[in-house]
Amino acid sequence: MKVQLEFVMGLLLWPLLAHALHFYSSNQRSHCFYEELPQGSLVVAQYHAVVKKPQAETYEFDPNLNLEFTVEETFDNNHRVVSQRSSPHGKFTFSALDSGEHRVCITPSHLDHRVDIRITFDVVQVGSEVIDSHKRDTVSLLTNQVKELNNKLQDIKKEQHLIMDREEQFRDESELVNWSVIKWSLVQLGVLGLTCVWQLGHLKRFFIKRKIV
Repeated sequence: MKVQLEFVMGLLLWPLLAHALHFYSSNQRSHCFYEELPQGSLVVAQYHAVVKKPQAETYEFDPNLNLEFTVEETFDNNHRVVSQRSSPHGKFTFSALDSGEHRVCITPSHLDHRVDIRITFDVVQVGSEVIDSHKRDTVSLLTNQVKELNNKLQDIKKEQHLIMDREEQFRDESELVNWSVIKWSLVQLGVLGLTCVWQLGHLKRFFIKRKIV
């Protein structure tokens, strides 16, 4: 049976509060603390656990060590809202669904029951007002990004219209040049035709004069 060691933390007085827990434990021994949390508040904790094996002199990281985190609502018949099994190092996060006292417990477990365990648990509680402020900041940031994207989109549209105007101008100039070439070709053909007619008439008169025809 697990032996449970409980120590009570003070009531939260500020919307943003941080406290670090540093304690030693044996295998399968639970350590709990209590927090008064308003509804919607977010609790974030960084944790790190190391073990000292029998006849060892120092604490070392051991991947065989696991930590179990549980959160219970003491005001609701110890209703368990979180049960999480994690590695010896990482981040633990949960959000309070209702206002009231919450019990957070940490239970280390290792294959070797003779090991000593040292746990560092840095807790940061972010109140709902701070969360709302973060949300407002996020919305403001997203709004500014949307405005920047709209401005860039307008610039792109202007460049597209400018390119289209240039293409239309180039097309008009090309059509004008093509029409000029065609017109000059027609003029040349007309001159060539008139020249041929004049030469044929001249040859005919020449042959008649010489009485060849």
